[in-house]
Amino acid sequence: MKIRDLLEEFYDSFKTQLPKRYVEVFKNPTKKEINDSALKEADKKVTWIKFIAFRNTKDVYVFSPLAHHVTVRKKSKLKGGIDGVARKFGKNFHVERKMFGDFGWLKKYGIYPRGKSFDDY
Repeated sequence: MKIRDLLEEFYDSFKTQLPKRYVEVFKNPTKKEINDSALKEADKKVTWIKFIAFRNTKDVYVFSPLAHHVTVRKKSKLKGGIDGVARKFGKNFHVERKMFGDFGWLKKYGIYPRGKSFDDY
C-alpha cells in the first residue's frame, strides 16, 4: 500500500465586502475539497474553481470562483505564483488558459494544465 505525500490543509477563510460572502482557501487540497469549493452554474452545468499555483514550492491554493484572485492574495498574504481558472470536464478540472513551465505536478490534484509542461516532453 502506498501513502501519498500530499500536505493538504485548510489555509484561510474570510468574508468579502461586496458582495458579502464567505470564502475558504485550501492549500494542496484533496479532490473532495476542490469539488466543495467549485461552483455549479445551474443553467450551464459547468463547474469552476480558481487557484494560485507556485512552481517553486509546488503548492496550490484553491478557492471559489466567486472570489477574486486579488482579494484572496491580499487577505491570505500570498505573493507570487500564477493565477488560474479551471473548468470541470468529467472527473478533472482543466485550466482555461495555457500555463508555460513545469505545471504537470498539478495533475495530482485533478487540475490539468493546458499547453506543454516539462512533464509532457
